[in-house]
Amino acid sequence: MTRKSRLRNLTSLIIIGACAYTMSGAFTLLRYSLANASADKGEGAKTLHDYANVSPVGYLARQKLAQWASQGQPAQMIEPFASLLSEAPADGAAWLTLAEAEAFAGKPADQVVKALAMSSLTAPSESRVMTARAIFTAQIWNSVPPEARTVFISDLVWDFDNMSKEQVDSIRTALAKLPEDARRRIVGDLQSAGRRGDRPLRELNLQTSATPP
Repeated sequence: MTRKSRLRNLTSLIIIGACAYTMSGAFTLLRYSLANASADKGEGAKTLHDYANVSPVGYLARQKLAQWASQGQPAQMIEPFASLLSEAPADGAAWLTLAEAEAFAGKPADQVVKALAMSSLTAPSESRVMTARAIFTAQIWNSVPPEARTVFISDLVWDFDNMSKEQVDSIRTALAKLPEDARRRIVGDLQSAGRRGDRPLRELNLQTSATPP
């Protein structure tokens, strides 16, 4: 067998292996989706535990279990999500949920901001996280440092096209409650973003009530 033939065979094996891995992951995701759709908090918890350490759906299963453990109460969400993050520290959505839970439970601002910063670090460009993070940051604007406000502008301009009307309304309402100087700074930052900042400026009604510096 020539060297060229060996390389061709090796390439074929790699492609076949990659396809098999992709198909296996897709099949696992399908089975998890079906199990999750039919699961309740009783038998469903056992079913999801079976997926907790299975790639690529393990983190989804652990998130669902953490949400169930909290029973929807912010203070009760802190412990299960902190436990989840000890196993999956790169889960930006979970960091954001932890930040929200800590804020609504009245935890110190620096603790909330730390979780928010970890969300920014681990999920800088995931659309569903960016939208939720922008909404949350707008709601706690007076408690966040300048770095978080910079991330807010980035989340806003890069993900605004993916936001629903309800999400835009939520951000607009939060920003309307800010002091005039804060709104002017946001206007200036959005204008500095160029054309991407035009739509947020217009739809969030920022220019109608804040004069740029």
